[in-house]
Parts: sequence; structure tokens; C-alpha cells
Amino acid sequence: MKIKTEYLVLVALIAGLSLFLWFRNSDRVLYELPDTGGLKKEQIARIEVRAPEQAPLVLEKKGNVWFLPSGAPAKPADTVRMVEAVSDLALTTLVSERDDLVRYDLSADKAVTVTASAPDGKPLRTIAVGKTAPSHNHTFVRIDEDPRIYHARGRLSGIFDKTADALTDRRVLDVDRATLTRITVEQAGESRTLVKSAAEDTLWITDEGETVDPSAVSGFLDAILRLECITYRETAGPENPGEPVLTVTLMDENAHTLSVFPPKAADGSNYPARSSRTDLGFLLSADTVENLFKTVSGLAPGAEDTPDAKE
Repeated sequence: MKIKTEYLVLVALIAGLSLFLWFRNSDRVLYELPDTGGLKKEQIARIEVRAPEQAPLVLEKKGNVWFLPSGAPAKPADTVRMVEAVSDLALTTLVSERDDLVRYDLSADKAVTVTASAPDGKPLRTIAVGKTAPSHNHTFVRIDEDPRIYHARGRLSGIFDKTADALTDRRVLDVDRATLTRITVEQAGESRTLVKSAAEDTLWITDEGETVDPSAVSGFLDAILRLECITYRETAGPENPGEPVLTVTLMDENAHTLSVFPPKAADGSNYPARSSRTDLGFLLSADTVENLFKTVSGLAPGAEDTPDAKE
């Protein structure tokens, strides 16, 4: 009888514990996390970031390139991270159902609001980004019209805490050295063309069949292949900068051109320039242009120093 009683007590304890665990787990799943998996990167054509005490940051996609309102291109790596942060948003936990915004830096004076839109302007997703969670692997967020606060995977504040200046891609040439086959330089009324040897990648030959010092070509390419400007002109459009003091054409499957013009008083010692990579004019620093002149002078077979074509 005693064994039977102990058995019944044990069964009752097991049943009670099972019920406790079931109800406890039920309490934990009484909410459902919003489904954020339906948004594709390709749908996003515009991103607007609004942060307290900062001018709104707007990015628009044209083709495969993201542009700032000034017309300047945005840095590809940063825009990819922004798009992925919006489209791949992963909510992991419901943190609060209360309007507890100050605690999580989601109040109007702290939150960074990110809105992603379709090409037609229709909003696709809005995220209010708060502070990074104590785990350092999550961020407190609100999404769309949902008043609740969630953990989102990742540190989102660092992705969207950018200014237009920091996002500007100042590369005005971006050419792969390995695919380059031909170089043409026009300076002081003279034109010089170099063709890569079919037998040796580092060997360049003039139209006259003369070999150019490989280190001189390498130095020139180092100076120009990833050329960056100091600033863009604010508007695209026709202007009359005069005759270029230097024009370079780099050929692979396409023609990549750079034209450098004489400095103007309004630009100080900086040189106005244009390239095939952007519709905007831009300025190159005097140091950058002087380095181009120097490396160009070494492209002549046997030449050491040729006069700079500065007007």
C-alpha cells in the first residue's frame, strides 16, 4: 500500500511539473515576432536616414549605383551594408510592449529612423534604430507602425550613423590593372600610346615598338587606377574649363578617360577635372596632379624628366 501511495505521489508530481513547464513555455510564446523575411534587396531603390540634429541622408539607386542628392556616387560597401541591414532585418526577441522609448534610445531625440522605399516611392520598411543591447550583438528597434520594442540581430547604429560627406565615393577612376591593355596620354599637344605586350603582362611598348621601363608604368598606374578627387562640383552640366593640360585614356573592354584642366582662381591650387566614371566635374588636389605629371613624364622611353604641361 505504501509503495502504491508513493507511486501515485510521484505521478502527481510529474504531472504537476509537466503542467508547470507547459504553462511557463506557453507564457513565453504568447507573442509572435513580426515576419521580416519578405523584403528583397532588389526591391529597395531609395533609403532615407533621419537622425537627431542632422540633415536627412537620402540615397537613390540608379542602375547598380547609389547616389547622393548632390549627384555624387555613394561608397558601394556602405550602401550594400545599409540595404542588407534593412532587407535582412532579423528580430530575435520582444523586449517591451510598453512605450518605454527613453530607456532604449528610441525617443524622438535619440532614435535614427531608416525608411526604405520602392522605385515608385512606396515605403517598404521603416526601422527606428535605438542603442546597442548589452550583448553588443543586438540593437533595440521598432519597425513600421508596431509600437513594441524588439532585439534586432547585429549592431545597426554603426551602419546608419553616416553623413553624406562620409558616404561620398570620391573615386573618379576605378580600373582593374590586370585587364588593362592600352594607355594613351595627351599632354602639351603631343600624344603617346602604350600597348601591353602579349607575351609579358608587365611589359609595355610604344607605337614605335620601344619598350618602356616597367617600374615607370607601374608607378603611373599606381597613381591613376584608383584616383580620388577632393570634392565634386555640385551640379552636372556643360561648362567651359578650357583646354586640358592632361588627358589620359585607359583601355580594357571600355575606355576610361580623365581630363585635367588648368587651375582657376576660385579653386585655389586645385585642378578642375572630369572623368568617364561620373557626370559631375570635380577637383583634384595640386599634389595629386603634380604626381600624375611626374609619373607621366616617366612613360617616355629613356626619358627622365620632361617638362610639365602646366599652363
